[in-house]
Amino acid sequence: MVETATHIFHIKNMHCDDCATLIDDTLRALPGVHNARATYETREVRVELDPRRTSPESMTAAITDLGFQIKPPTAPKTRSAKPIEPQISDSTWQLLAPLLGDATPRGRHLFEGIAYKHRHCLPWREVPTSYGPWQTLYARLARWRSDGTWTKVTEAAQHSAFADELAWVKCARD
Repeated sequence: MVETATHIFHIKNMHCDDCATLIDDTLRALPGVHNARATYETREVRVELDPRRTSPESMTAAITDLGFQIKPPTAPKTRSAKPIEPQISDSTWQLLAPLLGDATPRGRHLFEGIAYKHRHCLPWREVPTSYGPWQTLYARLARWRSDGTWTKVTEAAQHSAFADELAWVKCARD
């Protein structure tokens, strides 16, 4: 498995969406860069890379060579397979399992992966591998959204004793 690290760069002088596109294109051309996403609104660039092939310093140099000023990158996040603490309580799962139509341990595991993604505001690709492939989590949420299951979950979350624990549910749109 290829190790992936994510670095976030804060750009001081990004002026428009064209600046973001220029940064994206430049960073994606570097060896080992899997993805680069610059966002004008947040003035931030998120880069997923293979740390064995390129370094944050080379990305910093590429960005500053374009004329942009950046703050130092945040610490890298390496995708991990380590077990993660439960995202929902057993009593919350008892409420949700009938709505989801999947009371199996696997169903809970998938729900927990979706919860982890949204509670930590992560891109799908950064969800720990202990929850399984991010594509599976994404597909399950998409299915629940398209068949109306997620609407039931959202309503239950708002009107239950577990509303605080499930506050993230209404934000799970992607």
